[in-house]
Amino acid sequence: MVMADQPVIENLQTLGMSGYEAKAYVVLVAAGQPLNGYEVAKPSGVPRSTVYETLAKLVARGAAYEVRTGDGTIEQLPLPPASLVSRLRLDFDSSLESLEDSLARMAVMPETHLIDNPVGGHHRRGGRRRHRRPAGAVPVRLAGGPLPAQAVGAQGGPGRRGCVGDELR
Repeated sequence: MVMADQPVIENLQTLGMSGYEAKAYVVLVAAGQPLNGYEVAKPSGVPRSTVYETLAKLVARGAAYEVRTGDGTIEQLPLPPASLVSRLRLDFDSSLESLEDSLARMAVMPETHLIDNPVGGHHRRGGRRRHRRPAGAVPVRLAGGPLPAQAVGAQGGPGRRGCVGDELR
């Protein structure tokens, strides 16, 4: 293996392969023919004591195939790189969609107290306007822009701030 393979190995690891699996897969791809465990171990740096387990994991994840030769020896052949990338992309996209749906179902709007800014909530001291907060109120800033419509409505318009502990209405 050469240093140019390192980014490929790191990307395969980012997408779920172990370091040994990524190295073994790269060697299988570069060989262009089926290899046995010994033939994978030497150039990949995967210890011979674990290379067969590593190759079995590649087969289990669908990244390689087992090929039985005429003399009964089992060798491995990689899934073509384009097919592997396509499979990883589908798996990744499916996982993201599932995660998005699950997180959306779990999400709970934070409870906030709405404080009236423009009317009577300020006093001047030393020429600066200051906001008075009820005791125990903690200011909340809702990320992503203006307050949601349910937070504005009956409570009095866009000049309001939310505080932890108040309910959105």
